[in-house]
Amino acid sequence: MDSCQNNEDRLTELLRESLTGYEQLLSLNEEILDINIQAAPEAIESYRQRVKSLLVEIQKVDNRAARVVDELSAQPENPLHQQRQELLQRLEEQNRLISEKIRGMMSLISAEIGQLRGGMTAMSGYHGDCDQKGSVLKKSC
Repeated sequence: MDSCQNNEDRLTELLRESLTGYEQLLSLNEEILDINIQAAPEAIESYRQRVKSLLVEIQKVDNRAARVVDELSAQPENPLHQQRQELLQRLEEQNRLISEKIRGMMSLISAEIGQLRGGMTAMSGYHGDCDQKGSVLKKSC
């Protein structure tokens, strides 16, 4: 019984740690949703690194929690499980919003690239009326 109680206590501690990690991830996602990415492209790389690091830590904690659950003969009722599930649902919604934002930005960038290509094509077909060779500044048609 003592070992079982210790495992339940460890599980509670690990779930709290996991919740903290997911709350930090929610906060990071809010930051990226509020950032004007075109105005601060360096923020994307910083965000990516922070999220990657945080996800590694969360995964370690969740793996440890899963091992503790496996050691328990019956999964205890723990209100932290429900909180964790709610956080995961909020994260899923945030990820959907971030994904939509990224798709919108990609469409905008694609349109801008198309405009630039069109302008370059137009400029490459442009030839002056002057048949003489030489500097425009030195000679006039």
